Amino acid sequence: MAEAKPTLDALRAEIDAIDDQLHRLIMQRAQVALSIGAVKNSHGPEAGFMRPSREARLLRNGSHGPRSRPQSTGRPPVLDRR
Repeated sequence: MAEAKPTLDALRAEIDAIDDQLHRLIMQRAQVALSIGAVKNSHGPEAGFMRPSREARLLRNGSHGPRSRPQSTGRPPVLDRR
């Protein structure tokens, strides 16, 4: 028996659920970033929290290393239709 294809409404609902998850994660990240700022501020400017090697890695590879690098075009494959 053939498997039923998802409806447009079902796919849109899936996208909405993913968007909700992304929003929650971004808000959670923002809270952690504020906490980091508070810790850094409590120690004063002489504490030396700047880590150039970490910053360079994040800029070079993204936050999680080589696995998070984009496709060669920098876009998801579905958008790479030249």
